[in-house]
Amino acid sequence: MKKILLFMAAIAMASCSDDTPPTPTDDVTVVLPSRIVTTKPDGTQLTATYTYSGNRITTATYSNGTSESYSYIDQYLTEKRIYQNGGLVEKDVFLYDANGFAGRVKNYYNLANPSANYSVRSLYTYSGTTVSVTELKGDENSQTAPYRTLTLTMATNGNIVKYDDGTTVINYSYDYFNNPFKNLYAYGIMILSDYKGGANNINGTQTTTGGTNVTTFTSYTYNMDYPVTATTSTADGSQTVMQYTY
Repeated sequence: MKKILLFMAAIAMASCSDDTPPTPTDDVTVVLPSRIVTTKPDGTQLTATYTYSGNRITTATYSNGTSESYSYIDQYLTEKRIYQNGGLVEKDVFLYDANGFAGRVKNYYNLANPSANYSVRSLYTYSGTTVSVTELKGDENSQTAPYRTLTLTMATNGNIVKYDDGTTVINYSYDYFNNPFKNLYAYGIMILSDYKGGANNINGTQTTTGGTNVTTFTSYTYNMDYPVTATTSTADGSQTVMQYTY
């Protein structure tokens, strides 16, 4: 997995000793969140509940009716499906080649208007700490139309520190403590797929679009080097609070 080993190894998701995928574990001592409660500025709450098989995530269930399921074939994370009130609204298919993680296809389903369904294929190339992504758009069967290109800049420990799609630039800063999902199987693939995240916790975000800057700051409380609360503040003084249960 030469393409992704730099990032996977940095967050303990893979070994540089060979080209095989990381091995899942059934070790019950692995630290992973079982529930996250998010309180929004208006006081409303969203509760996320997670289930695992060893250190592989199998489902995520949200109090707003959204749920996620994850599928694996042998050592490979192959699919993530997102449902809204039981209806499939998104299916992510993860792609691999002889060098490891090569990209993914996001299929978006419009339940009210299926003719509006579309898919985006993202192809990854790796050069040092830079990941270049080419996105192609189409339907579920074929994605060939150029959509956009973007780059991700990685720190040596696997944190994504910059996102740039030519229109929007997002710079991330991090603390020095463990991300709640650091021990998750295939976590390196998931953060690359999401264009965001890392081994540590984001404590600052600066988003620049068309000369306009938007900055957020996040402070944490910790237990045993993992966050138990995260408070994100915006320039207008509003706050979002997340509470973690492991």
